[in-house]
Amino acid sequence: MKTKVDKINQNFDIKGITLIALIITIIVMLILVTVTIQILVNSRLFNHAQNSLSSWDAAQINEQKLSNGEIGIIVGDEEYNSVDEYLNDAIPVLTTDRSILQIGDYIQYTPDSSSPYSISSTVSGHDTNQSISQENLKWRILDIHDDGSIELISDYPIATNVYFKGPLGYNNGVYILNDLCEKLYSNNRLGAIGRSINVEDIEEKFSSTGISAKNTYINGEVAKLTVGTYIQNVDTSNNTITYVTRTYYPDLYQYENGSGINTTNIKADGIDRSSTYSGYINGITTNSSNNADTNGLTVTYNANWIYQAPTDYFIDDTFHELIFNTGKDYWLASRCVFCYSEDAIFNLYYINGETLIFHYLFFSDGVSRDPGVSIRPIVTLPYNIKISTSGGTIDSPREISL
Repeated sequence: MKTKVDKINQNFDIKGITLIALIITIIVMLILVTVTIQILVNSRLFNHAQNSLSSWDAAQINEQKLSNGEIGIIVGDEEYNSVDEYLNDAIPVLTTDRSILQIGDYIQYTPDSSSPYSISSTVSGHDTNQSISQENLKWRILDIHDDGSIELISDYPIATNVYFKGPLGYNNGVYILNDLCEKLYSNNRLGAIGRSINVEDIEEKFSSTGISAKNTYINGEVAKLTVGTYIQNVDTSNNTITYVTRTYYPDLYQYENGSGINTTNIKADGIDRSSTYSGYINGITTNSSNNADTNGLTVTYNANWIYQAPTDYFIDDTFHELIFNTGKDYWLASRCVFCYSEDAIFNLYYINGETLIFHYLFFSDGVSRDPGVSIRPIVTLPYNIKISTSGGTIDSPREISL
């Protein structure tokens, strides 16, 4: 006969568990709980939870202070007065409003990629061919026009020098400089067109003091010249000089304003000093020079020489700094004529440190020179380009977009 205990054990056996197994299960669970608690303690989860709660409380307090204007938002080393201000900086707002811009602001501009620009010796006059590669330049605002278009200038000239020599250099230098800058530094998608800086870009920013200094220099130099072996006539009223010997001239000069070939009358409807002549294919001519006949070569003295140009020669100090503080010489895409008592000299302008000056290329006695300096591109952004409302420094340039 089965006892009561036997019946109980029989019931446990039927349910697949014994009293001993139950005790073991409880012990294992207690061990797991102990281990879990130890892991939580070692991982400092409780501390993290407490810190999160404290941070939440602090955030609520700071949010209240921010709304009251007591504090700003601090991100890294920057502090912002509002969430909107932070978002405007983190996500730039783009606008066509030009009133927010200043001369000298840095702009995030990238030209189209381009293969090197080749300059043949047959058009530059230089003894060898030249190859100029696109460089990674920084860009700053040089001018803001009334129509909303903007002129950017490279922060510094390119590293490579470009050489021009003799009458070919005079004939083709302006075209080559502009064409080079257009090919290497334009952006077709943005409608941004590159060109070389020229003397008009600088003279447009002359103050009345600068204009007076320019005119005083030219008038004073012309007044030094007198009739003699080489010079037939000096007219100080219009700054013209007529040479009767040593009368070679670059072929392009006969098409320029102020020129007089075999006459004392000067051309008044010709091209200006920063233009190419439309009659030449692509602005390039391989003609070298011509010689005036017995009626002489009349030239108009127009070579500005602003020596050590101070800031008061200009209407904007930042503009002056942009032009004269690069520490590198660079061409201006403009021609000029300088006169001695024996020769007329045909030149290209360039910036030499703090001086607006010119390089001799060709003398009216037939002598050529072969100078080389750097290039400084300008890019014109069209009126519809949008520019970010924030930035403008070298480390944080303003962004642009269509």
